[in-house]
Amino acid sequence: MAQNFLSDLKMTLDNCIAELDEIHFMFCKNPEADFTRNRKLSFHDYIQFMLQMQSKSVSNEILDFFEHSLSAPTKSAFTQQRFKLQPEGWDFLFHIFVTQCRELSDQLFHGYRLLACDGSNVNIARDPDDERTFIHEGEKGYNAIHINALYDIMNHTYCDFLVQGKKKLHERAALNTMVDRYSDSVPVILMADRGYESFNVFAHLIQKNMKFIIRMKDIEEYETEEIAEITGCNAEAIRSNLSRARKKVREVYLQTIQERKRRNKA
Repeated sequence: MAQNFLSDLKMTLDNCIAELDEIHFMFCKNPEADFTRNRKLSFHDYIQFMLQMQSKSVSNEILDFFEHSLSAPTKSAFTQQRFKLQPEGWDFLFHIFVTQCRELSDQLFHGYRLLACDGSNVNIARDPDDERTFIHEGEKGYNAIHINALYDIMNHTYCDFLVQGKKKLHERAALNTMVDRYSDSVPVILMADRGYESFNVFAHLIQKNMKFIIRMKDIEEYETEEIAEITGCNAEAIRSNLSRARKKVREVYLQTIQERKRRNKA
């Protein structure tokens, strides 16, 4: 059963790449010229290659992908193809893939879609001139981006993401943007960690009719009375809600782990 799901997932990704290939000119820097001639590295192969890259050198990655064929493209050819596709093309591929994955698996929790929001830093090539990403630390400094993501807990898929430069990251603004462009009609319960709590975030979530759980007390060391002031609830209700929330999150977490174990065995 698990093998069938993986096969369907791969077929879905292949179909999405083919769909992007049909309209790739919409996302190229030079629509009339880019990816129009027959080359050793076609648009479809380029996308597949980028998705399968690991941690080897580009030359070794090319040899592995093309199974050490004498007709494999050169590193220079790959570099030329790489700069033709704009970021919007990858964004399009991501969203159509996520949408089509819902046809394979769309599990809900008592009628709600469970979403989690968090962010992670990713180091990138050093470029001191990039004011958005360059961090002045140590002798040379480094560059990093911050990836904010919305994750569907029950279906183990990402719904949306937003990339910011680490130097100018703003997680609350990123969450507001992803909430504002979220279009699924299924009711949502959103969970977020420390750093996301603010009246502005609450307003965006409420406007979208989303229920939400955002951690404030345990890590940020808010007193119960402070949380009551922020949320507009009374202190006793806060204590009761915190207790029920911890218990419920633990139950959902354990259920998810057990379900994942059952899938793996299948």
